[in-house]
Amino acid sequence: MDAVTVPDLRTRLKAALSVGEDDVLGAALTCEQAADVAEVLPLFSDEDRSRIIYALPARTAAELIVMLPESVRGDVVDDLDGGKITEIVSELPPDDATDVVSELDDARTRQVLQTIEPAKSDQIEALLRHDEDSAGGIMTTDVVKLPQDATVRDAVHHVRTYSPSEDLHEVFIVDAEGRLSGSVELRHLVTSPRDARLSDLADPRPHVVTVDTDQEEVLQQMRKYDLPDIPVVNHRGQLVGLITHDDILDVAGEEATEDLYRMAGTDPAERETSSVFRAAGVRLPWIMGCMAVTTVTGLVMAWQKSHFSLTVYTALSFFVPMIAATCGSSAIQISTVVIRRFAEGDVSRGGLIRVLRRELPIASLIAIAAAVVSAGLVAFFLPLMIHRLDPGLGAVIDPHRIASAVGAGMASAILVAASLGIGLPFLFRSLGFDPAIASGPVVTGLNDVTSVLVYLCLASLIMAN
Repeated sequence: MDAVTVPDLRTRLKAALSVGEDDVLGAALTCEQAADVAEVLPLFSDEDRSRIIYALPARTAAELIVMLPESVRGDVVDDLDGGKITEIVSELPPDDATDVVSELDDARTRQVLQTIEPAKSDQIEALLRHDEDSAGGIMTTDVVKLPQDATVRDAVHHVRTYSPSEDLHEVFIVDAEGRLSGSVELRHLVTSPRDARLSDLADPRPHVVTVDTDQEEVLQQMRKYDLPDIPVVNHRGQLVGLITHDDILDVAGEEATEDLYRMAGTDPAERETSSVFRAAGVRLPWIMGCMAVTTVTGLVMAWQKSHFSLTVYTALSFFVPMIAATCGSSAIQISTVVIRRFAEGDVSRGGLIRVLRRELPIASLIAIAAAVVSAGLVAFFLPLMIHRLDPGLGAVIDPHRIASAVGAGMASAILVAASLGIGLPFLFRSLGFDPAIASGPVVTGLNDVTSVLVYLCLASLIMAN
């Protein structure tokens, strides 16, 4: 839906809600797509959201609930009665139904699971046992499994009668104990003789993941091998589910969003709350950490002050913001590139040397260019500043030495910042943390400290000589 029709739909729904008649609201929603209603639903009050959902057909309401942002979905589900939630869960495939049920408290979860059909209840309970960020947490148990001795005729008949809730691209072959032994694409079923055995047509080594595989790793595998779906097995090799392309698209969006949140210096958990106080509570620790780290910058400047006369120290201090900001930007550029390579699976844990070989030459060229430009600016403008403020300062301050100190400090600090931008994502990754943290404000503060320290240390050497 484009930006023009969103207000139009909101206006129409507000007019229908103002009438106060459910049949009028239902008529206004008759031709609307679930995705369009999901886009405008967060703009309404809690009471109006519930009225809209109750007025929708069960299937449309179910699709809408799944499309809502997590923070909104939780509030909407809380306002629905058990009967409506049961109706919605019954319309959804197991993986989406699990997402809805997971928003409920324990008592309401038990109530819903007791009222839906037993087979789906068992599937949802099985999915709830898995970590929500693992393959087991995002898979659907709605998968077509056939024995090894099945024929094409058996497979076609099974597909026709089974009516899976997800798009079907292939059927899977399992042995007597349920272990995955192969897969057959639907196109082979269509083009092969009906008496052909599936075991003769099957790919004996399909790509698989286990229930504990992290969803980001699943995403990388499906992207690498261009898979429309991927089967999920337990630790005994038994086929327990399937991850489809629409599920993995959701994962890609979630992972990208989480990386952006962490790079901005906040926690992805902020997405799950609509409370401004909770959101502030999530962000505040990162800001406090940044404040603590950048306090060290002031201590470094105070420690270095004794190495210069007051006049020279003041002149050097003019250029601290320029060096800190430039180095911080350089570090963020490099760390962002490295983080995206991690997210796309292009960098292995042992790929540090390869990244250094590419990024350090780039950083060196940037450092040289920045050093020449900054030194030239200082050499040109500092004499003008001295002349304007106090011509007598020219006998105390040597603009060319200050320019040399700024240029050398700029080049060296950029190289140090680049090394941090490369090394910190690898360090966080090896410690089990998300590498995206390496672009957060705490690390930016660390770059400030190191850049100022390098600059003033080199300046003290240059000014001393």
